[in-house]
Amino acid sequence: MKRSVQSLVILSSIGLCMIFIMFFAASNLSAATSKYPVEVGPATFLRDHDAAMEKSKTTGKPVFAFFQEVPG
Repeated sequence: MKRSVQSLVILSSIGLCMIFIMFFAASNLSAATSKYPVEVGPATFLRDHDAAMEKSKTTGKPVFAFFQEVPG
């Protein structure tokens, strides 16, 4: 009897973990399907050249331009 209770607790814990993972995977799905990917880290990247140049003028910081060719 005690062994079956332990098995039930373990299976219930695994089930709750799976539900938790599926919930967060579904909530992050909207970020993955957005127009732009989510940036990683504390840096903020602008995708509009004119806006970046204007912000550079107002903050006095230089512009770092990164050109990337995406295949496809």
